[in-house]
Amino acid sequence: MQHNASRTACRSRSTVSLEWCAGCTDARPRIPTRPCVLPMRLRVFPMRLRVFITQPIARSAIERLRSVAEVDGNPDALHTMTKDELLAAVREHDILFCLLQDHVDADVISANPKLRAIASMKITPSDIDVAAATARRIPVTVIPPLVTEATADLHFGLLLAVARRVVEGDRLLRAGVFPGAQSTHLEGAFVWGKTIGLVGGGGRIGRAVARRARGFSMRILYWGPRRISESEERELGVDYV
Repeated sequence: MQHNASRTACRSRSTVSLEWCAGCTDARPRIPTRPCVLPMRLRVFPMRLRVFITQPIARSAIERLRSVAEVDGNPDALHTMTKDELLAAVREHDILFCLLQDHVDADVISANPKLRAIASMKITPSDIDVAAATARRIPVTVIPPLVTEATADLHFGLLLAVARRVVEGDRLLRAGVFPGAQSTHLEGAFVWGKTIGLVGGGGRIGRAVARRARGFSMRILYWGPRRISESEERELGVDYV
């Protein structure tokens, strides 16, 4: 069969999706064994990456991922995936999106020879075998320190809860016990004006806690392997010990 000479001949033997000219195909498309002419440009239809998330994350983040990839995951926020479950998930996906509690060792990483990346929702990949990933040329990503202020909030919240016996009072009240508004049964301790000691307090979270402690007029002591500058100490109102 003669082809239009103005069309470009294609000698490709790749397995990408092609649009065949009518004269070069039989009942089903196949890779040609002789030159064929394409009436349109060679078209490649790349598959969307498949991402697996080990536990639910923010809905907005999932929606952003779904705009560029196929997203699957563990839907149970109370369930931490076992190693066998991680192995099964990695075998079927291109990217593993893991959380703080997930342990991604060499076995998990090698479960899929085509694994493209490991995305960790942690500041440091302490539970990921980075050496094994590097040996397989698999990038491992982490997040910036986004939770500094939230962690400091929780730190100070726990401090207040212990000093003022908040959890004990909540349990008593739920059990139907109310000793009276001025009872000393749950007498707690002051936080205002006390001394707080921060071990490793020169870091991001320690500094955030120190800023909160200043609001309670506390004396703030800190220790760490590296002392911060005197100007920062004055700004935070902290003393190195």
